[in-house]
Order: sequence, then structure tokens, then C-alpha cells
Amino acid sequence: MRKTVYLTGIGTGSALGMTLEAAKIIREADILIGADRLLEPYRKNGRRILCSWKPQEIREFLDTQENWQKAAVLLSGDVGFYSGASKTAGALEGYDVKMVPGISSVPALCAKLSLPWQDMKLISLHGQKVNFIAAIRDNRYTFALMGKSGELQQVGEKLLEYGMDPVIAHIGVRLGYEDEQIVHLTARELTAAQLPSPFSAVFENPKPQKAVLREIPDEEFIRITGGGTFARPVPMTKSEVRTISLQKLELSGGAVLYDIGAGTGSVSIQAALQCPDALIYAIEKKPEAADLIRRNRIRFRTDNVTVVEGLAPDCLDGLEKPTHVFIGGSSGNIENILETAGRLNPSVRIVINTVSLETLAQVMEILRKRNIRDVQIVQISAARAELAGNYHLMKSLNPVVVITIPQWKSE
Repeated sequence: MRKTVYLTGIGTGSALGMTLEAAKIIREADILIGADRLLEPYRKNGRRILCSWKPQEIREFLDTQENWQKAAVLLSGDVGFYSGASKTAGALEGYDVKMVPGISSVPALCAKLSLPWQDMKLISLHGQKVNFIAAIRDNRYTFALMGKSGELQQVGEKLLEYGMDPVIAHIGVRLGYEDEQIVHLTARELTAAQLPSPFSAVFENPKPQKAVLREIPDEEFIRITGGGTFARPVPMTKSEVRTISLQKLELSGGAVLYDIGAGTGSVSIQAALQCPDALIYAIEKKPEAADLIRRNRIRFRTDNVTVVEGLAPDCLDGLEKPTHVFIGGSSGNIENILETAGRLNPSVRIVINTVSLETLAQVMEILRKRNIRDVQIVQISAARAELAGNYHLMKSLNPVVVITIPQWKSE
């Protein structure tokens, strides 16, 4: 008879929040395993107990135990919501592993707040790297699984940095325990919050950004550096070219984009808005332009944009390897940039914008030498209507050649 291990979601912590199925399994189990706070109510009943949440430790313990048929691994909340259940199950090959659902902190907190949660954005800040600013920016309600007060302070500081002061955090502290409480804090109050664990939060944004694929007019970007007679605009990829270039990049969730020669950061910003889960490196050699990118990052609340000040490819060391590269300016280093990108990731997808015939010829020669034939080349010639007296006249923008290299191949 195969031994059975029940990966058991026990809800928010108290017996009242546990399902009857979970309670029955715990009563009948020969062995109980879990974190210390989850095992506390069962330490006096004489059964074998292992205080651990590490899959391999659990496996080794069960392999050495005799005379048992049922073991219960206790997991907080539900086994399918940011739980260690799947990793534990993967380490228990040979045992009969069964998943037992529990009440997660999502419905538990939302019930306390009298809020439906089917349309909420669900994220975890507990041991997870996530663009929470984008989640809160784009949704009326965002549920966040959290662990430590420091996480609350980090969220509060970021909200203030991005001008999101109106956001309110509804926090469920120690849900299911006798000392549970619901706390409502402003973004500024979060920066000094000290709350006991465990807790979760629903962030309410009264004015979420609703557009799915937003077209950003060029005028919305901050472009001018200096002041008075020294004021001048920083070069920028125009809206029409930017839109087509981003389509050619084919970004997806989890992408790592190098925007080389970022200028005002217009491509980085729009990419970050379209792909909140992507990591965007805006690479710019001019300090005044790099400062503009930082200001535009705040303006558009794109926390997934990281500004790298320096000359490519020299400044690329130490960055996560790219899945995508956009080259809007190369400062004469186009061959070195392409070779470096290809070395970091031979499967990298590259899009190049060029306005000069010399740069176009240089790129084509590089591709010829490397025998890269799978290339898409498009010239964009856009014109915008401008009012002249009682008439509208079309004023042409500089033609731009967009070169797409679907995959860079090593020699």
C-alpha cells in the first residue's frame, strides 16, 4: 500500500478558517510537517513532527521514517496561490501525493473588506520580484501577498516617488487569529508602517490607467535640457516610428530590452507601459539625456525602466542578458554593439533605426560578413498635417529605415 502525503492548505491560520477536509486529514495523519507557526497547535498530541518547508528535507525525513501511512504537509492559505506545494510535490516522486485546497488570504481579506476579487490584479511581494507599481497604476484594486513591514515601507516610498499619493492600502494583519485587525493607510503612512506578520494588502487606486496599448503623443515627453538660451531638445524617436519599431521588437512578458541611445527614453517608456513584466535598460551616454529619462520614468510611472548612463557596448557589463535590443543611436559603435549583443545572447532579437545612408550601408555590410540573411527592412515615411492659414498642409518627418534581425547567430 503506497504511502500518502497530503499537501494541505490550512487557510489563514486558525481552526475556524480551515476546511473540514483539511481538519480531517490533520487528525488522521501519522506525521505532520510544516513551518513552526503552523505546527504550534499540534505539538502536544504525540505525533511525529518535522519543522521544515524545504522539499528535499521533507523527502529525506519521510524516507527515513517507519510505520506510517499518511503524512500531512501544512501550507498556509491555498496550495495553488504562491505556495510551496508544487516544488514539494516535485520532490516526492514515488509517494501518493494529494493536493488539498484551503482558503487563501485573497478571499479572506476581500470578505473583510466587502470587496469582490474576481477582477483584482493578484501579485506577491513576499520573496518575489514584481513590478508592483505597474500593477497598482493599471488597476483599481491590486491584492498583494506580503511578509514583512519593510515591504510596506518600500511600496509607500515608491508610490510617493511616482506621485501616486491617492492610493490607499487596506491591510489585513494576522487574519484568522484572535488579534487580527484591518488597517487602512495612505501611501505616506506606509513609509513608517510597523505591522506584525503575517499580513496582506489590497491597494486601491481611485484613478487607474485604463488604456491597454496606449499611444503616447510626442508632446507628453519631457525633452528640453538646460534653460534660457542654453535650452535645447534631446533627440527622440517619433510616435509613428516608435510604434512600428515596438511592433517589430515583439516584446513579451519577462523580456529584457536594451534601448541603446535612448535619448528621452520614449522607446523605453512605451515598451515599459506595453510590457509591465519586462525589464527595460535605457542606455544613454549623455548625462543630460539620462536625467530626462529618469524624469520621464517618474512622469509615466514606469518602474521597470532602469537608466544606464554610459557608452555602449562598454557599459553593458553586469546587466542581465538581453532578449531584445533596440538601437536608436550607436555613436559610431554599431558593429561592436551588435557583436556584444550577439555574444550575450545568440538568439537576441534586434531592431535598428537609422536615418543616414552611411549607417544603413554599415549595418548591411556587417550582416553580409556574418551571412545573416533573415532580415526585415522597412522605410517609414510619415507626414503630419499642420495648419497654415485656412488650410492643412502635410509636413514630412525624416524618413527612417527600420531593420529587424529576428535572431543573431554566432559564427
